Amino acid sequence: IRALLMLDFELTQFYNVTVIVTDEGLLKTECVIVIEVQDSNDNIPQWEQEFYHFYASRNTEDSIIGKVLARDLDSALNGEVEYKLKQKWMPFKINESTGDITRIGPLVPNHTYNITVIAKDKGNPPLSNVTSVFIHTDTEEDCKPNFTSYPNTDVEIDGNLLGQMITQVHAVACGAEVLYSLSYDYSNYRNHSNFGLFWIDSTDGSIFLTQDPQAYIGQRIELIIKAESTSFFNAVNFGVTVTDKRNRNSGGDTIKTVHIQENNDIGKICGKIDTLGKDLQLLRQIPPGKTFRLKEQNLICDEVLDREEVNFYRLVVENHGLRSKVISIQVDDENDNSPECFGTKAILVGSESFVSWNCLDKDDGLNGTIGYKVLRNAEIVSGINDTGFVVGSFTGDPQDFTVLVYDRNTKNDNNYLRFRDDDELRRTIELHYILIPINPKLEAQIEFKKQYRLDRNIQPGTIFGTIIAKTGAIVEYFATSFKNKRNMNAVQWADIDRQTGQLLVIREPVDRLVDIEITLLSEGFTKTITVKKKFIHCNFLIRRSSFGLFEHAEGSLLILSFDVFVCHPFAYERTFVDDSLR
Repeated sequence: IRALLMLDFELTQFYNVTVIVTDEGLLKTECVIVIEVQDSNDNIPQWEQEFYHFYASRNTEDSIIGKVLARDLDSALNGEVEYKLKQKWMPFKINESTGDITRIGPLVPNHTYNITVIAKDKGNPPLSNVTSVFIHTDTEEDCKPNFTSYPNTDVEIDGNLLGQMITQVHAVACGAEVLYSLSYDYSNYRNHSNFGLFWIDSTDGSIFLTQDPQAYIGQRIELIIKAESTSFFNAVNFGVTVTDKRNRNSGGDTIKTVHIQENNDIGKICGKIDTLGKDLQLLRQIPPGKTFRLKEQNLICDEVLDREEVNFYRLVVENHGLRSKVISIQVDDENDNSPECFGTKAILVGSESFVSWNCLDKDDGLNGTIGYKVLRNAEIVSGINDTGFVVGSFTGDPQDFTVLVYDRNTKNDNNYLRFRDDDELRRTIELHYILIPINPKLEAQIEFKKQYRLDRNIQPGTIFGTIIAKTGAIVEYFATSFKNKRNMNAVQWADIDRQTGQLLVIREPVDRLVDIEITLLSEGFTKTITVKKKFIHCNFLIRRSSFGLFEHAEGSLLILSFDVFVCHPFAYERTFVDDSLR
């Protein structure tokens, strides 16, 4: 039995096939065969709405702000959907099973948060889809913060208080949220370096001693505490004097920074705090979130740490109701990023000039130190060093020049012609340069659009345009410049096919507005044109609903003071607000 058509589990799960067998004596028998179609993970989760709008106030903490829902037509695990926020440090969290969104941190009044939610099924491999969620916050009464509690006299400290709260301030501002910050009055000090001795919890005003004050014994340090609401601020000053009263037998209470390497295992022990007792309670995490939890003296990581996103945390902990203490968490680097280079690798060459590598590595220390090795040299290239190379003027055919870019570069590696790769942790990329002599005498009629407006969710591999040069000879196409709106070299996320002139996306877009120079080469002659790319936000008709809100098919919900509005196709990012609704 063979299938003559493509079977689709979502359309039909079973087929009944009757097979009739006959012999030459006209006797027959029948057999009914049931064919069960097995499901494959061929459907991505589909959102119930194309985008979502919710409203939240400062009184909605720990309550559900809204719910998103995606359905997957597949069955079993292929059809089970789980949810995740793309932005890690928003003041919201999402229930991965139900799609309920709740608040976990303070909100900025009269503000709109744009959150990307990912719905992913549990197939192998999993399929996913994203949607945008807009959370609007209400306007709060705002006034100048007034300090209701702060030290009126100098605070006396010694080394025994390391890691502990030494005092606390409190301010109110018409019921609005107040955030605290700490700085130093350097007017009485010749050395204006930041002491770094103290840290203030921006949420509740608790001030902690975070470094050993031994070097400042006998000194008075002036602190400036600033309280801020949305539009106003106030500040108070007080002094801290350092005395020499350290208990020489109290070394067991010294709090050291806990080091955790990024890309840790979720739900596993990632650190140990063995100097503060066994029954520790985690009061607060800064930056806010649910990254850590304590189980006795064990620190458990419930999220994967990424040093490139957040490299330092503070945990406020308490033991049996005693004075709270602060623990520093340092996220240590792992070589999980390859070098990344900006600009194009097709270079127009006129007179002798210097070409910069324009490369970086997001990792830290040795992991982020870059070196270069020449894989294929060109006659016109010289003066190769760790910042770039010199290219001389030439005529004739384009020349190729290939370089290996590697991280974890040591002093012994700075030989650009000989290189031993014996470091298993090292990451590398190859840069394939095409050096093209400038000869701007190409006469050709060129068909192209000067500006391309792309969907912000365009996928790699998408062809979005074609440049055609009408000549009687073969034409080659090169992208020779790729710059952002600040006229700086950008990560190249679009390129042109050398033979066909098709413009295509080669990686996830980074900059929303870029200028790309396209150079055409034919029979030794060149011609360069510039095209612009920008992402559109809306270019469709929007009509008023009964609540003064506008719903449309592809973008965010806008509040307008017009009955009918057509978004200008070049206004790729614009917001309108009706003052009467503010």
